[in-house]
Amino acid sequence: GVQLKSFENAQLAAATVSLFEVPPGSGYHSTVTLNLLPRYGFRAPVMHVDFLKPSAGVPGMFILDFFSVDKNAISYEEFFGEDIAVIKEAMAKVEQYQRTEEQGRGKISRYLDPFKSPYRLELNEPAAGDEAARKAYYAAARDAVKMLLPVYLKRIILLQIDQSFAKAHEESTN
Repeated sequence: GVQLKSFENAQLAAATVSLFEVPPGSGYHSTVTLNLLPRYGFRAPVMHVDFLKPSAGVPGMFILDFFSVDKNAISYEEFFGEDIAVIKEAMAKVEQYQRTEEQGRGKISRYLDPFKSPYRLELNEPAAGDEAARKAYYAAARDAVKMLLPVYLKRIILLQIDQSFAKAHEESTN
């Protein structure tokens, strides 16, 4: 991948936007990702966003999730607090575009199942040909990101490092 932008702050070890060539060697850079990785010791999920567009004229996919590396120590409800209502509102905006199991929901990322959140967005772009439907899809996906990203950033900035959480993870990796 090509790292387009990266930064860090007191709460985030890395916040990156990357562009990927799909398929490798094709010269076609069609997948953009956004990753927000909390620093060690913060009880926060990782925010991950994929904008996947396999090729021109083929419907793409949009995935946004909050991965928890420690389900016993990181609570989505505690992390998002009263802003959980905004998360649910964003999910409702894009509900009609959510992939179903029959459509392959989660298929390309089964290895991440233990870390996925109940607030996962996995959206299918409407098929080409109906521009009004596609425009509505992109507007809904954009609105969801515009709701979710500020909430995540607001909530992570409110956190203080938890030394016991950091120590427990350090001990578990040694």
